[in-house]
Amino acid sequence: MRVDVEKTLLGLGISGVEYGDEFLTNCPQHFERTGKEDRNPSFSINLESGLFNCFSCGYSGGIHRLIADLKGIPVEEAEQLVIKPPLTAERLPQPYIRVKDRSLPESILGRFEAPPDWALEARNLDRLAVSEYGVLWNPDTDSWITPIRAPYTNKLLGWQEKRQLTRSFNNYPAAMLQKSSTLYGLDKFTRGRMIVVESPLDAVRLRSVGFTGGVSTMGVRISEKQLDLLSMADSVVFALDNPAVDEDGATATKELYTRTRGRLRNVYFFEYGDSTAKDVGDMSREEIVLGLHNAKSRMAGLASL
Repeated sequence: MRVDVEKTLLGLGISGVEYGDEFLTNCPQHFERTGKEDRNPSFSINLESGLFNCFSCGYSGGIHRLIADLKGIPVEEAEQLVIKPPLTAERLPQPYIRVKDRSLPESILGRFEAPPDWALEARNLDRLAVSEYGVLWNPDTDSWITPIRAPYTNKLLGWQEKRQLTRSFNNYPAAMLQKSSTLYGLDKFTRGRMIVVESPLDAVRLRSVGFTGGVSTMGVRISEKQLDLLSMADSVVFALDNPAVDEDGATATKELYTRTRGRLRNVYFFEYGDSTAKDVGDMSREEIVLGLHNAKSRMAGLASL
C-alpha cells in the first residue's frame, strides 16, 4: 500500500506550505549535511510521488528515505510503514497551510544575493540590467538565479539556476515549475518590439547593451502558450541560438516560419551572418546591432528554405 505523503509529513512533525502538488518547508536534514540550519524554505516534496529535493544542500530521494533518515531506521523498515488516508482539511493542524495556486512566496529568494563583479564581467552583463531583470546569485554553487514569474500577475513560480563555470542548469521546484506557461522577462515588457532568446541571461545581455523588450523561452522549444504571449508585441524578432552552429536552434527556427503564420504580426529572424557565436550572449554590442538591423522577415525566411 502506498504511503500517504501528506499525513506522513504531519506524523514526522514537518509543517510548511502546500502549493498545488508540492509541499515547501525548511530542509529537515540541512544541519546534518551542512552544519547550518535551513532558515529559508529550501525543501520541496511532491505530495503525489513522495519525491523530494533540497535545492540548497542537494538532499534528495523518496518518502521512505525521508522517514528512515528522520527516524534513524533502515530504509527497508521504513518501506513497511503504511499510513492511513490523509486528515481532512478541518483536522489539519496549524501551521500546515494550503495554497490553491502554484506561486511561491517572495521570501524564498531571500537566501540569494546580488551577483559578484567577477561574474558580471565574465558574462558582459551590466549591474543595472541585472537588477532590472531581478537576477540573483547563489554563492554556494556559483550560479545565476533567474526568477520565473507568471504572466500578468507576476507571481513567483520558481527559478532557473545556471552555473557560471559550466552550461548546466536546473529548474526549481523541479516537479512543480511549468516554465512553458510563461516567458522570462515578460514582466518587463511594455509595448513595441520583443526580442526572443533562449537563455534568460541572453535577455539580460540585450538590456545591458541598450535593447529593451528581451524575453526568454528558457529553452529551445517554444510552447503554444508562449506563442500566444508573444502576440502582445507589435513585432517579434526571434534570436534563438545560432542556426549555423546549433542544430536544435536551426530546427526550431525553421519550424517558427510556419508556426507563426496567422498568429504573430511582423515576425523577423535575427541575422547571425558569418558569426560563429552560439547566441547573442556571446556577441559584442556592434554584432547584436547588426544582427537586429539585418533581421529577415518571416516571408524572406520562407523563401530561402
